[in-house]
Amino acid sequence: MINVHFLKDYKEHKKGDWALVGREEAIVLHFNKTVETYTEYMERIATMPESEKPKRKIIKKETAVSKHAEKREKAVNG
Repeated sequence: MINVHFLKDYKEHKKGDWALVGREEAIVLHFNKTVETYTEYMERIATMPESEKPKRKIIKKETAVSKHAEKREKAVNG
């Protein structure tokens, strides 16, 4: 699997939609100028002016608890 960024989505929506794509599909999409690899994407973003760079989502960080841990806790506490 190859991590790729879709060029059309970025140009239209100013957000970098990406996906993990199989090697064969990635080669065809890359050849058709539909996607770029992660390294190409990072190089392009690094050379962009600050005002054109995509905005990052602000994520409220909370303690992550796995479902297994929650189930174990419920079983122990009854």
